[in-house]
Amino acid sequence: MLYKTLCAFKPLRKSDMKITKGALTVRLAKREDLKKIYRLRFDCFYKEYLGLPDSVTGVDINRYDIFANYLVLTDHEKIVGTYRLLTGHKQKDFSFSETFECLNFDSLKTPIVELSRACIAPSHRNGPLPVLLLWRGLAAYLRELGAKTLVGRVSMAGDDPTIVRALYKHLRETGGHRSDILAVPRKPLEEGPHAEFVPEMVPSILRSYLRLGAKVAGDSCFDPILRCFDIFTLLDMEELSHKF
Repeated sequence: MLYKTLCAFKPLRKSDMKITKGALTVRLAKREDLKKIYRLRFDCFYKEYLGLPDSVTGVDINRYDIFANYLVLTDHEKIVGTYRLLTGHKQKDFSFSETFECLNFDSLKTPIVELSRACIAPSHRNGPLPVLLLWRGLAAYLRELGAKTLVGRVSMAGDDPTIVRALYKHLRETGGHRSDILAVPRKPLEEGPHAEFVPEMVPSILRSYLRLGAKVAGDSCFDPILRCFDIFTLLDMEELSHKF
């Protein structure tokens, strides 16, 4: 019911924003894009990552999609990437609140936008251009809204806590962690040893975010369904403005 309702009636923010490089274009989604967006997310998150067969609908959708807008990356009009964009005033308005409680949420600069359910088709993951175009589109969208803070979660594949502990230790020592933002995981990891850090531990998407000025906050949380660690990230828009 939610899927049919969204595809038929969901209002989406209208914008003339359009960024093109060769055959690739980034723009805001239209209502007719929704089925393709939900299908791409299902293919990336469940078929590819978990190896699940098609469900009855073969779509990834949840209650936060009711309030979302979407960036889409197209190649000759075929959708090959998408970011879900949520705005709100209370912590419960954002999907990260299912995993983290930000104890000093009210101290974040507003308006706040959450980037979530980000995915790119396997055919377009080689090379920096697809992510660069999506982030140029994201920067334009945030400027239109007058957003001050971008928040989100990054996934780190695997289930070895010693690796994620090593990552957090490295980020705290190198300025990639904000201790003033109290993002507390709802299911925190137990204290324990950490592995020896190597640069390959940093997920590629997190590496890109850090280059743009993003920071990690709090500690990680393990997702038993997708078998990955969730990492709370945030970016001050002033940092992003310097990059774009």
